[in-house]
Amino acid sequence: MKTKLQALAIILAVLFTCIKCNSTASTSDPKNIVGDVENLLIEKPAHGYVSNLPATKWEEAMITGNGTIGALVMGFPLKERIILSHEKLFMPENPPTPAPDLGGSLDTFRKLILNGEGEKASALSQELGKKVGIDGMIWTDPLIPACQLEIEVLDNETLLNYSRSVNYETGEAATAWTNKSGLFKRTVFTSRTDGLLATKFEGQDGSTSSIRVRLSQLTHDEEQEDEFDTDDLIEEVIYSAAEEGILKYTTRFIKEWEGSLKAYTVETRVTSCDGTMRSDGDWLYLEDCSELTLLTGISLSYEKPVSTETGISQFTNIDYQALLDRHTPIHKEMFNRFSLSLGGNKDLYKTPMQLIRTSSVGTLNNVLVEELCEAARYILISSTGELPPTLQGIWGGTWRPAWSGDFTQNGNVPSAIASGLNTNFQEVIEAHLDYMWSLMEDFRDNAQDLYGAPGIFVPSRSSSSGKTYHYGEEHPHLFWFAGGAWTAHFFYDYWQYTGDEQFLEEKTIPFMLASAEFLEFILTEDENGELMFLPSYSPEVGPLDKHPLSINATMDIAALKQLLRNLLTLVDQGQLDTDKTGKWKQILGNLPAYAIDETGDLKEWIWPGLKNDNSHRHASHLYPLFYEVDPDFKANPELIEAAKTAIEKRLEYRRGKNGAEMAFGLVQKGLAAAHIQDVDHAYECIDWLCNSYWSPAFTAYHDPGEIFNVDICGGLPAVVTEMIIQSSANDLSLLPALPDQWPEGEVKGVRTRCGITMDLTWKNGKPVSALLKANRNTNFHMHFKDHSWEMELKAGQEQNWIME
Repeated sequence: MKTKLQALAIILAVLFTCIKCNSTASTSDPKNIVGDVENLLIEKPAHGYVSNLPATKWEEAMITGNGTIGALVMGFPLKERIILSHEKLFMPENPPTPAPDLGGSLDTFRKLILNGEGEKASALSQELGKKVGIDGMIWTDPLIPACQLEIEVLDNETLLNYSRSVNYETGEAATAWTNKSGLFKRTVFTSRTDGLLATKFEGQDGSTSSIRVRLSQLTHDEEQEDEFDTDDLIEEVIYSAAEEGILKYTTRFIKEWEGSLKAYTVETRVTSCDGTMRSDGDWLYLEDCSELTLLTGISLSYEKPVSTETGISQFTNIDYQALLDRHTPIHKEMFNRFSLSLGGNKDLYKTPMQLIRTSSVGTLNNVLVEELCEAARYILISSTGELPPTLQGIWGGTWRPAWSGDFTQNGNVPSAIASGLNTNFQEVIEAHLDYMWSLMEDFRDNAQDLYGAPGIFVPSRSSSSGKTYHYGEEHPHLFWFAGGAWTAHFFYDYWQYTGDEQFLEEKTIPFMLASAEFLEFILTEDENGELMFLPSYSPEVGPLDKHPLSINATMDIAALKQLLRNLLTLVDQGQLDTDKTGKWKQILGNLPAYAIDETGDLKEWIWPGLKNDNSHRHASHLYPLFYEVDPDFKANPELIEAAKTAIEKRLEYRRGKNGAEMAFGLVQKGLAAAHIQDVDHAYECIDWLCNSYWSPAFTAYHDPGEIFNVDICGGLPAVVTEMIIQSSANDLSLLPALPDQWPEGEVKGVRTRCGITMDLTWKNGKPVSALLKANRNTNFHMHFKDHSWEMELKAGQEQNWIME
C-alpha cells in the first residue's frame, strides 16, 4: 500500500510540474504553489540546484547550516517557516542512569547462551537493569528543534511564478516569487564566521510588501500526541516582540541534573528595514518594505540563573552581504576541496525532480550520481561543527525524531563520517574524535560498572552523555563489544591520513590501548583453549531463528584483530613502546578463524549451528572489508568468495523492497564490495543509494522516501570514491572497482593513507593522468591492474603523472 501511495505522489508531482503558476494558484496553502519549470526565477548556481516545486513536508525543506546552527527553510513565499536548530540541543529527558552490574553474572550468562537459552540470558539482563532503575528501553536525550521563525507576507496578491534554490558554495537557501507588483526574493544562510543565521527579503525595482515576523514553538505532529507531552518536559516558554525590532524566545526545561541543559534562547533582530515597524503581541509588523534583514542567534544555558544573551546585539551595524562575503570563502573552500565528474551530460539543466525522473534502478543516470555526491557533501559540511552529524545532522522538524536523532555508533555514525578522510573533509572526523574523546570518562565508567572491567566500553548510542543504559530484551546492546575497537579504527585512520604525531601520542594511542584493555578482559576460552566472545552481539540481528544474544560475532573478532594489528604496526614503527607485544600476538594467534557455512556464505557467528539471517538491514560480518582488507582475507581467496556470497544474500531481500530500510546497510555492502573488487555488487549498491533515498530537495532518507537522515551523506561519496581510488600506507590502487557505466571521468581532491592528495582523470576505463600532491614525505607503490609504479615525493611536492 505504501509503495502505491509513493508512486501516486510522484505521478501527481509530475502532473503539477507541467502546470505553470497562474491566477488560480492558491495563496492560502503553500503546498499548492508550483512554479514554471521553463522560467525559473533563480539562476542555477555552479553547485546546487533550482526547483519549481515547494516543500510538501519539513523533510523536503531547503537546508542551511554552519555546523552549529541549522535551519530548515520551507520556501513558502507568503507564509514562510524557518525551523531553527542547534547541534547541542538535546532535550534533557532521561538522566544518566547507572549501568547494571552484568559482570557479577557473567558466568551465568555464558552457561545460558552455551545451552541455547539466549532468551533467559536476556531476561536476566533485564532483571539486573531493574535493580538500578532501568525498567524498559530508555532512550538517549533527543535532538529537538529550537523554534520556528515565521515570516508572513500580508499582501493578498496572486502568485504568478515561484522558484527555490540552494547554493552549495555559499550555503544560501533562496526563495523567489512574482506577483503583479513584481519579483520578490528571500535568502537565508548560516554564517561560519559570525555564528548566526541571516535572512534577507528584497523586492525588485522597489517593489514593496507588508510583512510580519515572529518566533514560535513548533506544534506537535498528530502521531506524537500519545507519546509526547511538552508539559512533562518544558517548564515554560517565553515569547516577546519589541518595537525596537527584537524577537526573543526562551525555553526552560523541567528535568535537570548536573551538567544538563537548563534552557535555551533564540533571538532575532531586525538590522535593516526601509519600511515602518511596530510590535503587536508576539509579532513584529514591518510595513511597505522593499528590503529587510533579520539576524538570528541561539544560545544554550547549562547553569542557573539562565542567561538569555545570544550575542546578536553586536551585529547591529553590518549588512547581509558583508556577512555573506566573509562567510563564503570558508564554506566554499571546504566544499571545493573534492569534486567528481563521471562524464554525464549537463548541457540542459534539470531540476532535482526532473533529474530523479531520468533515473531508475538498472538505468542509473551518471549526472544524478554527481549531483547527489555534491548534495551529500553539502549536507555533511553544513552539519559538522563542534560535534559530528547526528542521525539527522543538526536539523529536525519534530519533537520526537526517529531513534532520538542521536549518535548511533553501531553503524549510522560510521557511515555518516565515512567520506571524511578520503574526500578531504577531515573536519567531520576531527569532530567525531573530539566528541568521543570528551566521553572517555563515561566510557571508562561503563566498562567498570557493567563488567568490573578496565578500559572503555563504547555504547551503541550516545547524545548528551556517553553512559550506557539503552538496551532491551531483543536488542541486547550492553553486550555489543566492538564499539571501542571500531572507534579506535577512526583514531588510527586519522593518523594514517594526516600523520599528526601529536594527536597520535595524546589521543590515538591512549584510546586504542583502552579499547584493547577492555576486549582482553572480556575474552574467555572454549574447552579447547581457543579464545572466544561469549556473550556476543552482532548489531541488530541474531542467528536465524535464535536470540540475538549469542557467541563469537564475526564483527567482534574482526574489530579486535584490526585493533591489535594496528597497535603492533605502531610498535614496529617505533611509535609505541609496550611490553604487551607478545600478549597481543598470542591473542591474534588464538582467535577463531573466519568461517564459511555450507552455502558458501561468510558466517556472522563463528560457532557451530549458528546460521545467518540474511533478510536483515545490517551487514556487520563484512566489517573485515569495510576499510583496509583484513590480511586473513587477502591470504584466502575462499574468504573473498564467501564475502561476495554474503553481499549477494544481503542484497536479495532488498531488491524486492525498493532498496529496503536502512540505507547505510547498502554503504556497508558497497564498501566491502569495492574493497574486494566485486564491481557489480558495489555498483548495485550505488544504484539503490541514488535511486531510492533522496527527496526532491536532495535531502536524504533512512528508508525509501521516509525518515530524514544523513547517514548516506557520508556513505555514498565514500563508496564512489573507494571504487575509483583505494589506499593503504604503502599502496595506491587506481580504478580498482570501476564499473563499465563510468568509462570516463575525473575526480579531484582524494586524500590517501599514502600521504598524498590526488586528482585523477580516466578514459575508456583506464587512467590517463594524475596530479599527486604530497602532504608529507612519502614513498609508495601505485597500481593499476597488473601495472605498478614506485613513487617518492617530498612534503609539499606536486607531481604530474601520465600513464604511458
